[in-house]
Amino acid sequence: MEKKWKTSIAAITATSGLFLTAALASDIQWDYQAPHEWQALHQDFAACAGSEQSPINLVEQEAHTVKPAEIEYHWTAFTPDVVNNGHTIQVNTGGNGGHVMLDGTRYDLIQFHFHAGSEHLIDGQQEPLEIHFVHASENGDLLVIGQFVQEGGANETIETLWNLIPEEGVAITGDAAIDQAALINTGSPFFRYKGSLTTPPCSEIVTWQVYAEPISVSKEQIEAFTALYSGNFRPVQEVGRRYVLFWR
Repeated sequence: MEKKWKTSIAAITATSGLFLTAALASDIQWDYQAPHEWQALHQDFAACAGSEQSPINLVEQEAHTVKPAEIEYHWTAFTPDVVNNGHTIQVNTGGNGGHVMLDGTRYDLIQFHFHAGSEHLIDGQQEPLEIHFVHASENGDLLVIGQFVQEGGANETIETLWNLIPEEGVAITGDAAIDQAALINTGSPFFRYKGSLTTPPCSEIVTWQVYAEPISVSKEQIEAFTALYSGNFRPVQEVGRRYVLFWR
C-alpha cells in the first residue's frame, strides 16, 4: 500500500541530508516571477548577484576542448521519497541513491528535481525540461549533473515518479525502487564549469556537469509536469571570466 504523510519541507530535506536550502529558503518567500530581485530578499541571498552564477548558455564553439577528469558513477536503485515543495517536484534518496567519484572526492546523491523549461541553454536553445542530480561531498561542496529532456518516447521511470506526485507540501514514499540511471545519458558529450545553485541562496559552491544530448519522455509526461510547474527556471547568467569545458 502507498505510504503517505504530511511533513514540513525543512524536515524532509534534513532527513535526506540536503542542507542546501533547508531552514533558510523554507522561511523566506521567493518565486520565479522576479529572479533578478532574489538578492534583495534577504542578506543570505546576496550571492544571487555574484559573478559565478548558474545557469548559463552553453556554447560549444566558445568552450575549451579539454578532457576533464571523468565522473565515476556508483549509483544504486532506491525507494524514492517524492516531494512537491512548491517550486518543483523533488525526489529524495534518503541517502540510498549511491554516489559518484570525481578527482578522488566522493559526492553522495542527495536528490534530483525538475525544471520546465530547461535552465541551461545549448547555443541559446531551451529544452522542455531539465533534471538536476544534486550530489554533496563530505566537506559541503556540491556536484550537480544536468540532463536535458526532450519530447519523444515515454520513460518508465518518469511514469513511476509522476504517479507518486503528491499535493503541495506532502511527501510520498514509493513502494519499489527506481533506477535513476534511466534518466541520464552518460554517453553524451558534456560541459563542465564552476557555478552556483540556481535557487536562493545561490551559493557558488557547485561543480556543474551538463550533458549535451537529451533523454526523451513523452508529450503527455511533459504536460503532466508543466500542468503543475511551468516556467520554474532561472534565466541564464553571465559567464564572465569562467572557463567552460566541453568534451565529446
